[in-house]
Amino acid sequence: MRVSTGGFFYKLLGVIRFLLIYLFYISKKIAPIGIIGRGNLLYFKGDIRIGRRLITGKNVDLISEGILDIGENVSIGDYSRVVSKDRIKIGSNVMLARFVSILDHDHDYTVINKEIKFDGYTTNSIEIGDNVWIGDKVTILKGIKIGSNVIIAANSVVTKSIPDNCIVAGIPAVIKRSI
Repeated sequence: MRVSTGGFFYKLLGVIRFLLIYLFYISKKIAPIGIIGRGNLLYFKGDIRIGRRLITGKNVDLISEGILDIGENVSIGDYSRVVSKDRIKIGSNVMLARFVSILDHDHDYTVINKEIKFDGYTTNSIEIGDNVWIGDKVTILKGIKIGSNVIIAANSVVTKSIPDNCIVAGIPAVIKRSI
């Protein structure tokens, strides 16, 4: 038996979840209208600003130990992760498909006597422009600036900054054509 998750009742629950989060994090500059899916992890130790009409799918992780700035009319697909230890800025009218990872940090480690020791993180900010479409299973690494009007194809790994008005794809992501 299949359970429908797109009906009015589930959308209403999403709005109620968003309003409860809004009330709890009112000091964190979250706009009042949006929908939050089920099973999400929202952890705001740092600063956060969320614009109007944020829509998240289920099991989305939004983690901010630094600065997380999300523009207006942003949708984040199921099982996506946005983790900020330094600064992540996502522009307006941005769509993230399922399983997208945006991470502004790497683990730092040293090897002492053949043992790996965790030494914190190396961080560098990420900026995503307006009108960007990020396909399924894309990974965006630290220190990246993505311009406006960009499409990133599914399964790409973004290791270098991307200019405005282009389509990129691949591992590592390269410009396929201008739009």
